Amino acid sequence: MKIHADLWRAFEQAESSGFGLCCFTEPQRRAIQRRLRCGEVMSPARGVYVRTVQWSSLTYEQKGDCVIKTLAKLHPQWILSGSCAAWLYGVTRTFRLLSQVMVAVPPRSHSYTPAGIVQSYLDDSEKSDLRLRGVRVCSIERTLFDCARTLPLEESLGICDQAVRKRWVSSPRLADFLDEHRGFRGVESARLAFSLIDPLSENGGESKARALMYELGFALPQLQVAFNDPVTHRRYRADFMWTLPNGIQIVGEFDGRQKYVDEGMRNGLTVEQVLEKEKARESRLSIYDVRLLRFGYAELMNPAYFKKLLTEFGVPRR
Repeated sequence: MKIHADLWRAFEQAESSGFGLCCFTEPQRRAIQRRLRCGEVMSPARGVYVRTVQWSSLTYEQKGDCVIKTLAKLHPQWILSGSCAAWLYGVTRTFRLLSQVMVAVPPRSHSYTPAGIVQSYLDDSEKSDLRLRGVRVCSIERTLFDCARTLPLEESLGICDQAVRKRWVSSPRLADFLDEHRGFRGVESARLAFSLIDPLSENGGESKARALMYELGFALPQLQVAFNDPVTHRRYRADFMWTLPNGIQIVGEFDGRQKYVDEGMRNGLTVEQVLEKEKARESRLSIYDVRLLRFGYAELMNPAYFKKLLTEFGVPRR
C-alpha cells in the first residue's frame, strides 16, 4: 500500500506541473508495469507515464505539451527536431505526429539514443543553443526540412505552410537551405513540400487537401479568392477556386470541425449562428453561378472518394 501511495503522490506532483512521470524508484517501476497491464496507467511516449483518467481529461494541446516537456526533462541533452520541434514553434497541433520523436545529433555521434527515437544529423554550421519554452530545438529551417523529408506530404505541407504564414521563415530561405543540404536522405521529398508552400492556406485541413489534390494529379487551386456580397456588400473568401477554360468557376470549401467546437474561433457566436452564417455565405456565392464543392476531413481520409468527388465536379487535372 505504501508503494501505491508513494506512486500516486509522485504522479500528482508531476501532473500539477504539467509533466508525466519519468523518474521513479525500482519498486515504483514494478508498480507502474502492473498498472500498465490493468489500464490504470498508460505511456504516451517512451519513458513517459501518466494516469489514464487524468490523461483523458486533457486537451490535445495539453497532451502534446506534457509529452514534450517530460521528454526534455528526461533527456535534457536532446535537441528536438521534426514534429516535436514544430509543435514548440506552434506550427502544428496534430498530436499523433508526436509519436515520431526526432533528435538532432552531431555528425559521427556515438551518443546513446533509445529505440524508436529517430536521429537527425546536424552539420557543424547548424550548432546552436536555441530554446523554446525551455526546451532545446533545432532552427526552424532544420525543423521544417526534417518534417518534410520524413513525414507524408499531407502532414508536412501544413507544417511548412504555417511556418511561412507565421513568418518564422521565408520560402527563399528554405530554398537556400535545400541547396546547402543536397546530399541528405529524403531531400527530394523536402524539395516537393517546399515548392508547394502557400502561406494563404489558413489551417492544416486546407494544406492536407492541397497535398492530396497534388498527389491525385489535380491542378492546384487559387486560395482565399474574394467575392463581394451584392446584398450586404460584405466580402467573402473562398478557400479554393479553379477557373475552367470556358469561364466556369469551381469553388471548394473545406469544412473543418474546429470552427464549430472551438469557442475562440466562433467569435462569441453559438454553433447554430455559425451554421446560419455558413448557409448565408453559400447562398451569396450561388449568385455568381459557381459550382460549390464542400468537403471535410472524412473525404480527405478516403482518397479514392475524394478523387471521384473532384472529378465529378470537373476539377481540372494537372
